[in-house]
Amino acid sequence: MRRSGQLFVVAAVLGAALLGCSGGGAESGEPATGQGSAATPPPSPEAKLRAAQESAIQAMCERLASCAADEARATMSPEEVAKLELDKTVPQLRAECEDEGMQNALSPRQVTVIQGCVNGSPTCDELNSCLDQAKKQH
Repeated sequence: MRRSGQLFVVAAVLGAALLGCSGGGAESGEPATGQGSAATPPPSPEAKLRAAQESAIQAMCERLASCAADEARATMSPEEVAKLELDKTVPQLRAECEDEGMQNALSPRQVTVIQGCVNGSPTCDELNSCLDQAKKQH
């Protein structure tokens, strides 16, 4: 049970350490009408980056939470897994990862790397290794 608990913490910390956005979502506050209006300017590059960032964080956190649950199921007894209440814990872990991940701004490179990792890493180990590449470069 210790390893699974550590995995949940690692997943949340990984999400927080690697990711984040400038705090806001990409919502403009206006409903989508489906009509092209000259009065509505196209989204700014910053707004597009924030939207991509939010999407990347959500997808990454979903995968990390799923990986943590899979790891628990693979390494723990059914009784230990039942005590974790994964049906409650996994959504909570995902939400915490997203909240923590939205604390800092991501660069376009980081967003692209994370998107590639989420979409191109078939295993959880490959995902974690890939996400290391998303760390800020100095």
